[in-house]
Amino acid sequence: SELDEQPSELPEKFESGNLNLPGIAGLAAGVRWLQTHDPAALHEQQMTLVAQLLTGLSQLPGVQIVGPPTIADRVGLVSITVDGYDPQELAASLDSAAGIQVRAGLHCAPLVHQTLGTLPHGGTLRFSLGPFNTAAHIAMTLEALVALTDG
Repeated sequence: SELDEQPSELPEKFESGNLNLPGIAGLAAGVRWLQTHDPAALHEQQMTLVAQLLTGLSQLPGVQIVGPPTIADRVGLVSITVDGYDPQELAASLDSAAGIQVRAGLHCAPLVHQTLGTLPHGGTLRFSLGPFNTAAHIAMTLEALVALTDG
């Protein structure tokens, strides 16, 4: 720590500085939690929520779902664009109006968004669903989108 440059030897070359102890503890807690749950049941629960979200989003005017239209080829992510709305502004509005956290933008993949045609529009609004989400969360999200977009 007395040098002003990175070490040149392995493994210090890639591991200099303090270890991310909170991150390591969080990872350990997450692994312990997963070991007490059935992965197939968690996946089924997640896909049920994805299907609920896709169904609701498909009924909202001006919403385009990016990616496969069914859950068969999906994971717990759903990305959308909404006509007339910047993804960043819509994300901030969902947060401030309803406490809904989403990710907006290019998601560190501008070439993917170029291919999708979403690059000039600021990318997409991405919903990430996990084991702690519920059907009530999806319903609340859809209601908030309707209220914010006059859908």
